[in-house]
Amino acid sequence: MTLTYAGVVHCATGFVAVGILVSGLDDLFVDCCYYFTAAYRRASGARFRSVTESELRSRPEQRIAVMIPAWHEHAVIGKMLRNTLRTVDYGDYEMFVGTYPNDEETITAVEEVAQADPRVHRIVCPHDGPTNKADCLNWIIAGIRLRDKAADKRVE
Repeated sequence: MTLTYAGVVHCATGFVAVGILVSGLDDLFVDCCYYFTAAYRRASGARFRSVTESELRSRPEQRIAVMIPAWHEHAVIGKMLRNTLRTVDYGDYEMFVGTYPNDEETITAVEEVAQADPRVHRIVCPHDGPTNKADCLNWIIAGIRLRDKAADKRVE
């Protein structure tokens, strides 16, 4: 059996087509769920009631954590943190910034803000960066859990 250029291209095209089909099945599932739910709501008359701002403000605030993975963000991280602290209209939150041991400039920028505001905490990943955001976020979550245990509180 001899392979020709056209035969190789044909096989590769089939392989790629199957790959695209398989990778799109999860999108198809989400779309089907959305359309099924929308059709069910229309047929049953079920509606979601809109929540007003006053209803939201009447509820007690829950403690929340804002997680920020940072790698070579020294030029913007300080300004971003200060702006967030100044403008967010919510009281019970803390900001956890993940940094890497080999990114001294970002560490310094985050520490300057953390020293000025107790709501900012720097979490150190145990290894040099960069890594992917998921890795950094996982270490931030671990840092939040440690802080929760130490403070005997829990973020929602």
